Amino acid sequence: MLSGPSVQKIAMSNSKTHSQFRQDLVSAVYVDLREKQKRSNNVVITGLPAASQTDDARVVVGMIVEEFGRQPTIKANRRLGVGTDHY
Repeated sequence: MLSGPSVQKIAMSNSKTHSQFRQDLVSAVYVDLREKQKRSNNVVITGLPAASQTDDARVVVGMIVEEFGRQPTIKANRRLGVGTDHY
């Protein structure tokens, strides 16, 4: 059976490594949960025609107010995919 200072150093090192791994894992889980929470507030609207004279955010706000009677707060918006003017 092994014993002595070198075994104690290895045991301490393994304990620190395990502790650091656990701390890193918990941190990664919390980062993932925050990302999922942020994405859970996203809304994707399809079929909205592209019009250069209107702002997408205003159109969407109007749709939500009209359909649901609620005033949303839009932090950001963007169009997904390739524009139809490229064809």
